Amino acid sequence: MRSRLSAAGCVWVYRIYEPVMDPALSGDPHYCNATVYVFAFWFITTAYIFLGLVTSCICCISIYAQTRTEREQ
Repeated sequence: MRSRLSAAGCVWVYRIYEPVMDPALSGDPHYCNATVYVFAFWFITTAYIFLGLVTSCICCISIYAQTRTEREQ
């Protein structure tokens, strides 16, 4: 359930990359509050960057551990 909500959030935020943020056009279907949109955009983007860094670190540590084990044998 959580992954479906995360995917839906990404679609909602990234689909309209540059939404209408002018309060005078609040009746527009693509209108977004600037603060909420920018917060959501950077929160999701930062989460993906962090996930990528953690995954890269785990891969590097695994490769290092494997090569170290092979050298010791």
